[in-house]
Amino acid sequence: MGNKNVLTIIAVLLLGIFVILAVQMHEDRKTPGEKISEGISDAADNVGDAVDDAVKGR
Repeated sequence: MGNKNVLTIIAVLLLGIFVILAVQMHEDRKTPGEKISEGISDAADNVGDAVDDAVKGR
């Protein structure tokens, strides 16, 4: 592997780390109301999935 390939891999990995950090920072900035509404939405999705599974006989 040449130096250019190694540098490209390192650059992609660093970019991925920065993206993950940015997403985590955005998640931390949510207001309590947004966190509650997201939790309710997730719970509703889980209930819907459970109902679908029960209806399909899984």
